[in-house]
Amino acid sequence: MARIWFFLVLSAWALAAMVDAGGHPASAQGANTRPVRIIVPFDPGGAVDVVARIVGRGLATQLGRTVIVENRPGGSTLLAAQQVARSEPDGDTLFFCLDDTFTIVPHLTKTLPFDPNKELVPLNLVGKILMILVANKAVPANSLPEMIALAKERPTDLSYGSSGPGSATHLSMEMLKHSAGINILHVPFRGLAPALTATASGHVQMTMIGYGTARGMFEEDKLIKPIVITSPERVKALPNVPTTAELGYPQVDATSWLAIAAPATLPPDILARLNDEVARAVDSDEVRKQIEARDIVVTNLGMAPFAEAIARRFRANAEAVRISGAQRD
Repeated sequence: MARIWFFLVLSAWALAAMVDAGGHPASAQGANTRPVRIIVPFDPGGAVDVVARIVGRGLATQLGRTVIVENRPGGSTLLAAQQVARSEPDGDTLFFCLDDTFTIVPHLTKTLPFDPNKELVPLNLVGKILMILVANKAVPANSLPEMIALAKERPTDLSYGSSGPGSATHLSMEMLKHSAGINILHVPFRGLAPALTATASGHVQMTMIGYGTARGMFEEDKLIKPIVITSPERVKALPNVPTTAELGYPQVDATSWLAIAAPATLPPDILARLNDEVARAVDSDEVRKQIEARDIVVTNLGMAPFAEAIARRFRANAEAVRISGAQRD
């Protein structure tokens, strides 16, 4: 009888230890097992989607939670941005995008369904895609000064492809044309891949594109050639190709910023935790290695300095949009 009573007491004690005052298992106290959702405003397979999945795997490993990447293209990235901005303020829904959502789109659209700069908070500048102006191999110019001279000599003969009106590549080329006093016809495409293909085939003479995307064509196929780096820093693999800033055009910067953002409704403590978790995930050896393998410069810039960088680029792109005349409504 004494033994039975002992086991009853022991069982009751064990049950009490497993359950908290609210009637929930003690082992689950503070544990969040819900999946983290990363919303990407582009189709699967592109650079933004691929890097989002790399970072997502890093976060999953670090947090011990499932991380799901969801693609929701359309609306100039605003459909996905709005979905994140209006999600539950629990830190479980994040936005992985290009900085265009914050620095270009607001200047292009007169009637925004919402303001991304007010309803989203940039958490981290994960990395930068260094951009380069490339030309068809038959173009009789091998540098930016030669290209400018050629455009002045043949003001109606040259054209360039972009990923569409109001894109970073369009705005940067229009800024270059404005600054250099030249005329080059703009031919918009539905993405940079077809613009690059058109450049390689000679349908247009040039385009701005990420170094990693263009590398194969001028290293292996020799269909295009680098003219100038249209980012503030040189590409390590092209040490002899200068930047637009070095050649006197610092305002020409087509760099694509890969960013993570969160709803502005999040409490400060959750924002601080997310900032730390994302930074640690991006800085892990495996995540950094996978991103750099795609010719993307890992930046890992946290909330405060990233917000300042966004504000500076927002102001710069206001002028670029004005010069280009681009509008989306």
